[in-house]
Parts: sequence; structure tokens; C-alpha cells
Amino acid sequence: MSLKAFNLQRCGNPLHRFHRLPRLSSLPVLDLGAVAQAADILAATFQAWSDSYGLVSPRDALEEFLEAVHAALEMPHRTAAEGQSDA
Repeated sequence: MSLKAFNLQRCGNPLHRFHRLPRLSSLPVLDLGAVAQAADILAATFQAWSDSYGLVSPRDALEEFLEAVHAALEMPHRTAAEGQSDA
């Protein structure tokens, strides 16, 4: 019933017997900027965690991860250090 109530609209043509059509949104389902920002926050979190425990820095792996995410989203890449300074 929720699909019928919230995701479908009636066709305006009476010859179609008012069947229901999907209500399509023109807005994107997922904001790619939010995905990139989440990846930056994740990388900064791992870096802070490794720094606080004195572990070997995963900076190279984090940089590769961020470059891959930003490349996949076709966005300019920021380094983990730049992401931390914005916070």
C-alpha cells in the first residue's frame, strides 16, 4: 500500500483507465560530494587512530584509497592532511 500511496501517480488519460505510473524524481539519489567527503573523513579517522596508537602510518594506503574514490567520482583529489585542516 505504501508503494501505491507514495511512489505512484494516476495517469491523466481517462482512456488508460487511470492506471498508475511511477513518480520519478529529478533529484539525484546520491550526492557524490557526500560520498567523497565520507571517504575523506574515513581516511582522516584511520590516520588519527594510527597516530594515537603509534602504529606505522597507513598514509600511502590512505592516499591511494582517496585517489581511487575521487577518480571514480571524477572529483579533484585532496590529501588527507588537507581534509583534516578543514575540520
